[in-house]
Amino acid sequence: VLHNFYVPAGGDIPDPALNPKFEHKLQFLDEMKSCEPLHPRGDDRHILVGDLNVAPHENDVWSHRQLLKVVSHTPIETEKLLAAQAHG
Repeated sequence: VLHNFYVPAGGDIPDPALNPKFEHKLQFLDEMKSCEPLHPRGDDRHILVGDLNVAPHENDVWSHRQLLKVVSHTPIETEKLLAAQAHG
């Protein structure tokens, strides 16, 4: 099963209290984790593709340390995306 997603970009400020777009992005990632159709059953295999707007690993960006406070590589985003992947 192929899932093609667009995760909202989240704006420029990585604080959900100050940036409704970032809050929406975090909620979207939470919903991905709980989305039942994303969870394989039995021998089913699923592939997630698309514009995920999250660089979850240190080697996905040019400078992990410098980008930790930049939308698309913040710890909360990366944790939520990896949790959704692990859950499904």
